[in-house]
Amino acid sequence: GSAAGALEQLIAALCIHLGAESLVSRLVVPTENAPAPEVVSALLPGALDARPRAFSEIQDSLRRWLLAQVVREAEQALQSDPPEGAALERRSPCMQLLASLVQELLARASLCGHHRDAPNVALVRVAEDLLLGADEMLRKRLAPAATEAELARRQAQLSTTFVGSLVPWLIDSLALFSAFAFEYAQRLLPLVLPLLNTLKAVLGA
Repeated sequence: GSAAGALEQLIAALCIHLGAESLVSRLVVPTENAPAPEVVSALLPGALDARPRAFSEIQDSLRRWLLAQVVREAEQALQSDPPEGAALERRSPCMQLLASLVQELLARASLCGHHRDAPNVALVRVAEDLLLGADEMLRKRLAPAATEAELARRQAQLSTTFVGSLVPWLIDSLALFSAFAFEYAQRLLPLVLPLLNTLKAVLGA
């Protein structure tokens, strides 16, 4: 009803606001100076009756929520007509937030002196989430395209989702970080290869 619509608008506005903030990557990067659970709980409206939670737990929940949202949006895209015109350039507020977050993580990770530094750890974790999410969603939702027309429609449907835009850009960007090439390959290749096989099966890529 109207309450659900208002909540959806509030979440969208919050995503856009956070995505425009500097240091947006703090939403997922572990920190040694995190506020105590009691402090975080005291900042929330009392009506939420929220239990005290460690800041790292909140960060993990937010990361998982963002992934769940973009996966849901991709699933909806597969049930809708392919975007046309201006819609090809449009991204959901959740996608905008996730893209801003990943872009800043990439910049911060490029300055890391060790692959276990917090920004780099967070970047790899987000990359793992996106690769796993893309592979699982495609395998569950899609059968191999039977015709060229169906293949073209499917590719167009996915073009504005995290599968068609964010994941390819992220993989290309990670390849630029030669300082941690071995660590990236060790962690991410076991996830990239199944995704490529899935894409080959369902998209003819």
